[in-house]
Amino acid sequence: MEGQYRFWQERCEICHINGRGSVGHHSWRDCPDREEREAVRQVWEALGGIKFEAYTGCFDCWAPQGICQAWETVENGRCSRYQRARGGQCQFPGVLRDTVAAVVGVGRAELIGDFVQTIAAKERVKLDDSQESGVGQWMPWLRRKTKIGEVETSGLGRIFLELG
Repeated sequence: MEGQYRFWQERCEICHINGRGSVGHHSWRDCPDREEREAVRQVWEALGGIKFEAYTGCFDCWAPQGICQAWETVENGRCSRYQRARGGQCQFPGVLRDTVAAVVGVGRAELIGDFVQTIAAKERVKLDDSQESGVGQWMPWLRRKTKIGEVETSGLGRIFLELG
């Protein structure tokens, strides 16, 4: 899981998704493809409206608390919880939001929409049909806590881990 975060940390998400050289050259914000950059920006801004359920990830970088260095595990009987680590800092700032925004924004919205609808139906989560955008419709599921293995994350984190 941490490897996937490191992978996306050092590259332009737009260039990588489109099969162009992407390592270390620039971020999606500086991508020369203006049209796709604007599409990613719109999704990125929409994702900023998510109000996550408790324990879905770090408040700052949105990565699962179990891998973010800003958090430390506190054993609580049968389950683990997290508290802010003294002096700890996020090692993956922006990676989750940037990557999912790019995956949705550069032509993969239909794939992500199908994924979200399938999983939401299995989990009996009602999507918000009153919203125009896919991201707006997906909000009820994106904000929810889910578990992948032993790691708690959000629906948004699940998209990143399974499709990013």
